[in-house]
Amino acid sequence: MNKIRVQAFLLCDSVVVDSQTGKTGVQGVFDRIWCRSFPAMHPNCTLYARLDLGNEDSCEVQLSFRSPSGLRQAPMPPQRISPAPDGTPIANLFIQMQGFPVPEPGRYVFGLIVDGEEIAEFQLTAALVAPQAPQAQGTQHGKIH
Repeated sequence: MNKIRVQAFLLCDSVVVDSQTGKTGVQGVFDRIWCRSFPAMHPNCTLYARLDLGNEDSCEVQLSFRSPSGLRQAPMPPQRISPAPDGTPIANLFIQMQGFPVPEPGRYVFGLIVDGEEIAEFQLTAALVAPQAPQAQGTQHGKIH
């Protein structure tokens, strides 16, 4: 049996594929978001996976999602992906999520399931923004406007 290998599994702002070179640009990788209050919503993010399928013609991919309180969801139905048409065994998957709900602080876990087996996970921590401490009279930090 051929083993499919994960080359990347990331949460980022966006993924761009150059039409001339075929290069994939992953922009703004992050694993922490700061919220003023909960529940919150992250406006836009993308999950990116790059898989080496080896000798496989295709595989079935699904995502799992677990909230800090243990709520599990499948944010997308299973889908079959295949290697790039250039003959390499590489398959790319990106899932854009608009209005991603963040109902509570803590660690969120995205799981990458390939052919029924979870082979990778990505953890995202959501935390409250620390309140700004009042500055002492006469002291200034940062730029003056």
